[in-house]
Amino acid sequence: MNKNTSIWENIGLFAVTLIIFVFTFPEISPSHGPGIDEPLSWAFNYIFANGSDMGRHIVFPHGPLAFLMYPLPLGNNLDIAFWVLSLTRLIFIFTLFKLGSAVAPEKWLLHAALAIMLMEIVAINLVLTGGVAAALIVFHFTGKRWWLSIPILFTVIGLYTRASIGITNSIIMVSYACIYLYQKRDFKVPLYVLGSFPVLLFLFWLMIYGSFEGFFNYFAGTLQLTKGSSAATSYYPDNNWLVLGAAMVLFFAFPFIAKNSKVNFVYGLFLLSIFAVWKHGMSREDLLHARGFFCYLVLFFTLILLSFQELKKRHFLTIGVILALVYRNLVVTYDYREYKPEIWSVNQFFRWIEQRDIIAEEGLRESEGALAVQKLPQKWLDRIGDATVDVYPWDFSFIPANGLIWKPRVVIQSYASYTPWLDGKNASFFAKHQGAEFIIWDMVEDQWGGNFSSIDDRYVLNNEPQTILQILDNYSVVDKCDKAILFERDKGNHLSETEIAGDIIKIKWSEWIKVPELQDGIQRARVNIRGTFWRFMKNQLFKDEAYYVEYKLNNGEIKRYRIVPDIAALGLWVNPLIMQPQNDFMEPTVTDIRFTCTNYKAVRDEIEIQWEYTSVNNSSEGANVKFQSASGLFGKNTPEKEKLVMGFLNDLEEPYQHWHVDESKVKTGKAFSGNHFFEMEKGGYSHTFEFTLDSIYNQGSTEISVSVNAQVKVKDGGKLALVVSVSDENEQYFWEAVNTEMLGVQHNAWSPLYFKKQISLKKGAKIKTFLWNVGEKKACADDIEVKIYY
Repeated sequence: MNKNTSIWENIGLFAVTLIIFVFTFPEISPSHGPGIDEPLSWAFNYIFANGSDMGRHIVFPHGPLAFLMYPLPLGNNLDIAFWVLSLTRLIFIFTLFKLGSAVAPEKWLLHAALAIMLMEIVAINLVLTGGVAAALIVFHFTGKRWWLSIPILFTVIGLYTRASIGITNSIIMVSYACIYLYQKRDFKVPLYVLGSFPVLLFLFWLMIYGSFEGFFNYFAGTLQLTKGSSAATSYYPDNNWLVLGAAMVLFFAFPFIAKNSKVNFVYGLFLLSIFAVWKHGMSREDLLHARGFFCYLVLFFTLILLSFQELKKRHFLTIGVILALVYRNLVVTYDYREYKPEIWSVNQFFRWIEQRDIIAEEGLRESEGALAVQKLPQKWLDRIGDATVDVYPWDFSFIPANGLIWKPRVVIQSYASYTPWLDGKNASFFAKHQGAEFIIWDMVEDQWGGNFSSIDDRYVLNNEPQTILQILDNYSVVDKCDKAILFERDKGNHLSETEIAGDIIKIKWSEWIKVPELQDGIQRARVNIRGTFWRFMKNQLFKDEAYYVEYKLNNGEIKRYRIVPDIAALGLWVNPLIMQPQNDFMEPTVTDIRFTCTNYKAVRDEIEIQWEYTSVNNSSEGANVKFQSASGLFGKNTPEKEKLVMGFLNDLEEPYQHWHVDESKVKTGKAFSGNHFFEMEKGGYSHTFEFTLDSIYNQGSTEISVSVNAQVKVKDGGKLALVVSVSDENEQYFWEAVNTEMLGVQHNAWSPLYFKKQISLKKGAKIKTFLWNVGEKKACADDIEVKIYY
């Protein structure tokens, strides 16, 4: 091919690239709101727009360029993100065509179809990863070294955008260096790739922050985040292993079906990264992460088809079956919904070009509307003034909603402190009085009706044991509202040194253990969970098990929260168990605890526990209410007002009074507890509780609180409602229901469905409660418990 032919070929390829780029340009929607994830988009944009000093010390799964994934109209972020997004997509599409052209230029129509399909589903993470892999393949086939600049550049951008992108890209680059070294016995290319990469990594950090300060801490934190995420963040849907197993067999059989050296090369290039993406996607296994693994397979097989000249029907059929099988399993993932890509989204590109300012203004208006619910009391704003503010555990939307000055800690969301190292970074930050002058502690409702929740059914005071003590030692409650608690930094020294109470004790799984008597202070348990070889292998190949602590309270209630073993070793919070931080009433104390997990093959038979307590300085002498001073750290000083009158539990293991049970619907098998559970068809009802309340009414009580807790299992597409009613023969006084969608109940696993309300009584009133299957699939129930309080 002469020089002129090459130029015209590149012009033609770029013309087709430009057309596909325009027609597949993604929508840019620059708005944000409250919650867990949306405030992160504001945080990343705010940090980048406000200079380097703020973000230099931050350790998080996203990096300083994370705003590229969620651009907002702050500073020049929108324009920077648009140009980076555009350039990376253009480079990626052009590289795809160069790859196809290098292998089979006559199949350009197929290459265009593959590129269109791929660009309709990929976001910037797969654009960066796909660009790395495609450019390395083009270099391998053509030998033109300038193609190596793309993998190095895209990997650096990926590492500073999100850790998972950078790690995946780095694995591909290292894999290629090993393949090249093995095939060519030449050190020059591997040294160039692996040597240029850290240089560019340093230069980017220098451009972003102006110095190398924080560089090594950032990457040490990235490794810690990767190490500890499995036990902390996993969901456990009922995977269809027959479907997944068939997909795996076909995946590994495809090179033998293809019998092609180029296919073998692409497999070698991708194999380790596919395993890493499998671990990342299937460990969390919500829809976003699991679909990310599916899209990665689409990228992989697209590059296979572009690298493969002798395409046969059996190749397309095998790839299609593999992808169909993996996609079929997505229906079990948490929050599943069908993916509906916007085909030929040409309007998105031209709308941006013509209406950039309008898009930015719309984003600002939408954000302002969404943030209106986060307005704080004026007296809080007056007190804060121009002081710095942080938000715990994660909802930074309070900052832009109220025009506050943000000072972030090291790990900016508490749930991400998966390891002692990460927790220690935040603890040290507060211990050195580097934290903000005020902390807004936002309240998050949990599955038990409490307001001190974390993600994934965790209890917020178990997230960062070292950090929590430092916050309580250095900050005091100054006010509360229905959304949050306001803490202010003071002279500190609220807590004494933590002391160990007694020797290490060993208990069995699912065995209740009495909590030692303690009058006051913070009571915690250091828990050592030791795994088996099964746990090690499962964690390496798939994901860790889920581990739980159950708290039994002195009013008979039981609360169950997920725990992270590495963090539990630093101390699980026991007393005082704060559930309703928004009021001043002290709460029931924990009398017993026990531990459970999803698979006892993964753990040794015994758990080691060591009790610890931290006394509160300047506590009230002779206080006759347990944990009065410790509760006071959260602004709770008034003795509890609720008293348990009676409770009724039905675990279906034997007959119980006041329950009506259709025995034909009681099944034997994988129950939540014991051996039996109740199965409901579509439109069916569970066993029903009925109780006449005259005995309580005659004691002079006209107001009661009713709590109902049920363990339920619903499939995707299923929906259960927990119904509570109060009526007599003539009139219904109260009827209310909560459903699995309202409370975000996890599908395909036993999960709690909880209800608690205050109800007015009349003579002759009868309470009735049951579960109602209002969804499209069968559903199961177990351990329904009704409690009545004055």
